[in-house]
Amino acid sequence: MELKKLVKNTSYLMLTKVFQFIAGIFRSKLNAVLLGTAGVGIVNQLTFLTQSLTKFTLLSMSEAVVKQIAESRDKDTVTEVINSSLKSYIILILSFMSISIILFNYFSDDLTKYVFGDIKYIRYFFIALFTFPILVLNSIPFAILKGFKNVKAISQARVLIIIVNLLIFIPLIILYKLDGAIIFIPSSYILTLTINYLFVKYQHLSNLKISFLSIMKAPLHKGYVKELLLFSGVGLSVGSYSIFSEFTCR
Repeated sequence: MELKKLVKNTSYLMLTKVFQFIAGIFRSKLNAVLLGTAGVGIVNQLTFLTQSLTKFTLLSMSEAVVKQIAESRDKDTVTEVINSSLKSYIILILSFMSISIILFNYFSDDLTKYVFGDIKYIRYFFIALFTFPILVLNSIPFAILKGFKNVKAISQARVLIIIVNLLIFIPLIILYKLDGAIIFIPSSYILTLTINYLFVKYQHLSNLKISFLSIMKAPLHKGYVKELLLFSGVGLSVGSYSIFSEFTCR
């Protein structure tokens, strides 16, 4: 039974990856034809910077939430666990996110020169800086889906995201070229967050009667906070090395 489930879940993810790969090639081709070398470079660096800021902020804490939900999903206390776990997670990531914004804003000139090559591209830096919180927020519904091991919902959400993103991306880049490609980046993150939230809401949150209000009313569990901080410590060491190596290579 477990083997059958594993094969089924693997096939979902494999088909999604293939679909994602084909869509990625199509988008890269359009970028190359319509934006040129400089435009593609700006878009790639903007995407890289946004994802790096997110990785630096999350510090692998979302994996702790996944673990906490996975361990309690078959128990009667699953609602209380999710509420307390998410409250701890939200408080910590908002704190880390505020620190990250202040820190990266302070070094904005130096980072712009390093990442984009010239201070004239600083507006793209600030687009990345104020866009990455969307990715941070997206880690919440995605962590819940992973915690419940809902591979089918994750795959369906990804396919839907890819399709809708393409429908948005094509007219934007054709009509507005580089500006359209830049606008698409935060738009795609907002879309991803929305779709993942809708999937997790109708698949799990509604059934468990979990809402933002119930999360905020939940008690803080010291054990969950400690576990999140433990994961963040590991994420800080491993993630910092990964970000440093990627920045250096680029």
